[in-house]
Amino acid sequence: MKKIIPLLSLFALLACQSNSENTSCQEFETSIEILNERIEQTLTEIQNLETTIYNRRITVIRKSLDEIMLNFDLIEKNYSNSDSYDDQIELVINELDFLGTNIDYSRNVIDSSLIRQMDHCKKEIRDLQNLGKWTCDAISEYKITSVKERVVNLIYTLSRTDKYLFNKVELIEFPDSKALGKYPYEITEDDSLGFSLRLIAYDTTQLLKTYYWIDDSLKKPENKFVHESWDKFYIKGNKGRHKIYGEYEVFENGKRYLKNWETEYLVK
Repeated sequence: MKKIIPLLSLFALLACQSNSENTSCQEFETSIEILNERIEQTLTEIQNLETTIYNRRITVIRKSLDEIMLNFDLIEKNYSNSDSYDDQIELVINELDFLGTNIDYSRNVIDSSLIRQMDHCKKEIRDLQNLGKWTCDAISEYKITSVKERVVNLIYTLSRTDKYLFNKVELIEFPDSKALGKYPYEITEDDSLGFSLRLIAYDTTQLLKTYYWIDDSLKKPENKFVHESWDKFYIKGNKGRHKIYGEYEVFENGKRYLKNWETEYLVK
């Protein structure tokens, strides 16, 4: 997706500012067409994202994008009517604020570079209030369309930001291996019990499966166990040491993958 403003339009801008209204202003029509084509292409790409994969995020983005595009259309139509024009600008900024705080509900997934991009977009939208009446309407239309293109590209980036999506976070404690299997954990008076604390994150709207095989490195179908819940699952076995060979589903960059996991346990 190109983001470079055509040189032709920059020369045209200087010409329009210095020579009043003349044929140079007509050059903006070509630039505006180019920008609108890129906007349409980006909108199509956003609409083509699979709802089942990006679920919550895409639902929020599509709703906000519809509002933003509607208000940009009204901005373009009403820039000479200051009251209505300013109202539409405020509505676009409000919609961007909504995206920034609600795109994944329970957490802020927008990194610092995207926050800077969003703040810059909001500043550019606010700057449109100072357009006034230029020497030709094409200049105002070009500036509005340029800002709209950057906003649409920002939203497209937001729709593909996360490698993983999740809406729930929990803290899990892992004791030293010598304490595993004992609860309450047992130590002597002169000993100490080590812990590792880890945050786990998952998306409760996507129920991903876990598969495992006990003492079967070949993972034969007849020995396969399937776990389809976020709840704990329990494993038994005969006395002795056992090894679990597992696979778990994960959405990574919007695609479903199977990843391996293994662990051992001892039945006394």
